[in-house]
Amino acid sequence: MKALAKRIAQGIWSRTASIRRPIARRIDDRVGRVVALAVRPTLDEAAAARARLAAIEHAGAVAREQQELLAGELDLTLNSLLRELARLRGQIEDLAWVLDARQADDDASRALPIEFAREHDRISA
Repeated sequence: MKALAKRIAQGIWSRTASIRRPIARRIDDRVGRVVALAVRPTLDEAAAARARLAAIEHAGAVAREQQELLAGELDLTLNSLLRELARLRGQIEDLAWVLDARQADDDASRALPIEFAREHDRISA
């Protein structure tokens, strides 16, 4: 009985091939369009996201290059600033030494007449 049903189904299946093929093609086309309409926005979003990611990566690369350039310039500027500070510190120390020397000379010149006067008073007395 099973074999008979199988034979009848195969006969019907083979005789309806000319009808099934166009119907299957139409169904396949419609399903393809529906899937394409459903997937197209997702694909468009993915393409836009890839474009944004590429732009972000490019901006990051540019920022890294600028950071390296600025770091080099900052290093040169700070080195120059340190050299200038060391030079100014030396000048300030030199000026302080000159002022101390002048003040010591002034103190010595002021003390000299007083001591000279004291000795002169001792001799005359």
